[in-house]
Amino acid sequence: LFEDKHRDLWVCTCLGGLFRISKQNLKNAPSGYCIADKTYTTEDGLKNMFINQIVQDKTGHIWMLLYNNGIQKLNPVTGEISTFALPGPLAGIQPDFLMCDREGNVWIGCHNRILSVSPETGDTDIITLEESPDCGITSMTEAENSIWVSTTKGLWTIRKEGRKASRLRIADRLFTSLYYDSRNRQVILGGNDGVGICSSSIIDEPEQ
Repeated sequence: LFEDKHRDLWVCTCLGGLFRISKQNLKNAPSGYCIADKTYTTEDGLKNMFINQIVQDKTGHIWMLLYNNGIQKLNPVTGEISTFALPGPLAGIQPDFLMCDREGNVWIGCHNRILSVSPETGDTDIITLEESPDCGITSMTEAENSIWVSTTKGLWTIRKEGRKASRLRIADRLFTSLYYDSRNRQVILGGNDGVGICSSSIIDEPEQ
């Protein structure tokens, strides 16, 4: 679920497709319930009804990561749904994670590669996590000028300027979710058996 620039709520579901709901109508509904303003299904062009993640880029398009069906884009003005094709070496591989940074650029986690996509031009940079072959991307988050990436084989950061990836050797465990607390400048790392807290400035410190 996320709130777009027009204050509409978008809800992706398991087997229910995609819903757009007016936040104002929901808040003013006497019963606390309201009918979605728009529902998107396979009849509208979705490849399936199971959507794992949704983000909105700088041009206003909605990007959707579908379960076992790649990535699609929705133009919320026209309702047109198109498919985003991964570049050559990644063709046919199912992406793991989808996020958008504060500039409105799209980041895609795909095994041991991270893609940075410009929505305006379609230009794509591919960053390889050299020490983590055949890993899965479990989460990504933006922390100041870097993208933090948790994988099944370790934790990484990518400098947005220069697209340099670096391994963070701070914990010998699997983290499945990341969140940046901008007020305290800390990255919250969630795992199956606990939560870790790490200063975002650690990427500037020499490796111990």
